[in-house]
Amino acid sequence: MTTEETDVAIIGAGPNGVAVAAQLEASGIERRIFGFPFATWRDRMPEGMLLRSDLDRLDFISSELRSSLKRAGGVPALSRSFESSVPGLFFVGSPAAPSLGPSMRFISGTRFTARRLARRMKAGKGRADVGAEAPQRK
Repeated sequence: MTTEETDVAIIGAGPNGVAVAAQLEASGIERRIFGFPFATWRDRMPEGMLLRSDLDRLDFISSELRSSLKRAGGVPALSRSFESSVPGLFFVGSPAAPSLGPSMRFISGTRFTARRLARRMKAGKGRADVGAEAPQRK
């Protein structure tokens, strides 16, 4: 395993992850995206499937961290800038819907999400240590 340093680590390359990555890049913010663009959407989503989020199913987040997050239903409670109760930990897409509205679930919400998150990152830039390698496509 290698360790890299980046301003923002984006977990997931669906519509929101890709939009956020593009906006951050345009804003000059270093970012690293984990996942293959739209792979889950393309390969595993049955037609007409509704998206639901459940924080307890995100097993790439430690159980200690998951239990420390303030929640709105089964997902993290978020600020207007998508930040959770753990400083520097942001959620976008379906998990953001209970806090920021139903458009967060859809592609139509990606532009708003990307711009707001990029503004927040520029205002309070920190660094995230990324201690994992990006997955390799088989």
